[in-house]
Order: sequence, then C-alpha cells, then structure tokens
Amino acid sequence: MTRTRIFVSSTFFDLAQVREDIRATINSLGHEALLSEYPQFPTLPTLDTIENCRQAVRSSDIFVLIIGGRRGSLDPASGKTITVLEYETAVQNGIDCFVFVQENVMFLLTVWKNNPAADFAPAVDSAQVFEFVDKIKSAQKWIFTFARASEIAEILKPQLSVFL
Repeated sequence: MTRTRIFVSSTFFDLAQVREDIRATINSLGHEALLSEYPQFPTLPTLDTIENCRQAVRSSDIFVLIIGGRRGSLDPASGKTITVLEYETAVQNGIDCFVFVQENVMFLLTVWKNNPAADFAPAVDSAQVFEFVDKIKSAQKWIFTFARASEIAEILKPQLSVFL
C-alpha cells in the first residue's frame, strides 16, 4: 500500500522548526512528507527549483501551506513567490489544501485592509503576505491559525485521520 504524499509549503528560514515539526508529525502518522530541504524530495536535474517544486506538488495527495510573516523568494518570470506558485499548482490540480496562517498575520489582515499604507514591518516583511492570505481567504472555506507548530500538529492529526 502506498503512503499518502503530503507536500508542505512555506518560507524556509523563518519557519524551519515549524516545517521540521510538521514533517515529524506527518511521518509519525505513516504518511510521506514532501519538504524541499530533505534528500527524499523528488528532483529532476534538468528542471529548476521552482519547476521541481511544482512537479512535487502535482505528485502529492494533500497540500499543507504554512504562512508566517515572510514573503519568500520571488520567481523572476512571474513575479510571484514560490509558495504562491506551489499553492496555485495545488489548486489548479484539484489537490486538497490545508492552510495555516500565523495568528498575528491573520489578526493584522483586517487592519491592513483598512490601512494598507501603514507600516507592518514588525509582523510581515512585505504587504504581499497580506495579499496572499486575502486571496486564499476568498477561495478557501477553512483557514486555520496557529501560534506554535504544535497547534498545526494538533489540527493535522485528526484531519488526516478523518480525511484519509
């Protein structure tokens, strides 16, 4: 029996420990976590980083998106972040998405919408973070908030057991 492949998308440097904790949770449940920083991440040498990530998303069964306060790296061709491209790939391919947004980012979203010119630098490094969350909010029925990685794990465990 093949294991369920779960792609985990987020910025890396600010959420490295969260990513590791979620990977451990997914693996402990008997599923396969796909995270780009691990050797088992599928890569084709003929493809660039972004296309390898999009290929891995397309090969996954579930997509987990974790949004914190950093925008992340931009794709020079589209001007979009890698996490945005990964999310769009999952949606375009009909892959179910679990979205987690840091509590402070979600809380400030309404403030940003009412005053987009304000300085939100202590919470986010770019207004594009708010734009992305706002776009997801209009498309997703469920978005979970978190302050700690353990809260994501607490939500994923029952969701994956019911879902799968």
